Amino acid sequence: MKKIMIVEDDKIIKEQLKQLLETSGYEVVTLDNFVNPLKDI
Repeated sequence: MKKIMIVEDDKIIKEQLKQLLETSGYEVVTLDNFVNPLKDI
């Protein structure tokens, strides 16, 4: 399974994009804290 990270500050857009990608077969990781995003990769 391919993994993708969503970096989006709008909660609605982030959740809709996450659902779309998960139904397309992706493992999705989202960021809620943008202080050090490279740490979460």
